[in-house]
Amino acid sequence: MNTFVVDGVEYKIVRNPHTNGPMIAQVDGGQIDNRKEVCRQFLRMHGWTEEMFVGRITNDLERQINKIINDGHSPREIGNPGTGKKPSVVERLHPEMTQKDEIILHLTEKGTMTHRELSIAMYGDGIHLSNINESLQALVREGVVIRTGERPAYYSLSGKEVVIPEKPQKPAKVIQKKTEKNSSLLEITNENLDKVHNLVLKDPKYGRENDVITASLKAYPKNDNVALVAMKIALIDITNSTHISQHKQKVSIADLAEIIVGISNVDERIAMGDPEVVNEIARTNGEINLFSFASKYCCYHNHNLYERDDYAILDTVLMNTLPQYFDDIRKSDIENWRRNIDYKSYNDYITRKLDELGITTKDRRRKFDHFVWYLNR
Repeated sequence: MNTFVVDGVEYKIVRNPHTNGPMIAQVDGGQIDNRKEVCRQFLRMHGWTEEMFVGRITNDLERQINKIINDGHSPREIGNPGTGKKPSVVERLHPEMTQKDEIILHLTEKGTMTHRELSIAMYGDGIHLSNINESLQALVREGVVIRTGERPAYYSLSGKEVVIPEKPQKPAKVIQKKTEKNSSLLEITNENLDKVHNLVLKDPKYGRENDVITASLKAYPKNDNVALVAMKIALIDITNSTHISQHKQKVSIADLAEIIVGISNVDERIAMGDPEVVNEIARTNGEINLFSFASKYCCYHNHNLYERDDYAILDTVLMNTLPQYFDDIRKSDIENWRRNIDYKSYNDYITRKLDELGITTKDRRRKFDHFVWYLNR
């Protein structure tokens, strides 16, 4: 099985159940928070520039990764012509030394290193992670090297002390990066929210999907029939990439439909914007957290069916991007709300920020979601 590593996490290519095409998945079965960003990081390692990502959807990027790891093709090969791989510094000086030997050499000298640090030490850059992945993971399986933590993972020789750098340095870098990005982000104004919202509605893909969702909800507005609710769940799951089908071992669409139907006065509460309904759906059967899906399910019913604007959506794009727009929030804050299934705190935060910005346009929560998502997807 061909695998690749991004930020210390090992991925493989599987078949997408919806498109029948290639799709990335974690080797250990864990959930991927942002498939598109993982794809981008891998392709950057293989020479892709930012211009090459313009207009690319996630499925397209996954197909490109599949070509690279299975066929050895890359849109922009790096290093020696025809190989896509340049020799490391040690390989040039000591051709008899194996890649495993070189990894052990660097770990002996440095003690504890990340995958990227090993790539920099061996090749002078951080884009050759895939070149050393097979040897590095083989050393882990053989017990010569131990792996600690994830995102990033740290590697050290077995029996040696693992010294993981303290993390206080990282927030300073994040704050600096946020300041740089803030200056280039489109300003959040009533006019800009209206413009982007209209772009979404007119988009040949997303606009039509929104129309289909609206028509389906109006045809089957109630949440009192398991079969019909399951149909609506599947529709929102497919069009919004909430990946419920990937969790079928823990909760199936039928299970989730029964949970929604079983919520007391669910239709009346969604119509009035009760935030607790999101929490009740998100908790499901206690096996998984469906916070993102629950916010979308309630938002679509509340907005597309009842023409209200009580629910702000949360997805991976918003989770990753909100800290770039607002200085008083970090991704960890949003993750705490999601992990603790506290939708009201998240919804109240979005409402407060829109108030502070003077956003008064109709359907401002829905438009804000479209604004952030469409410009940063």
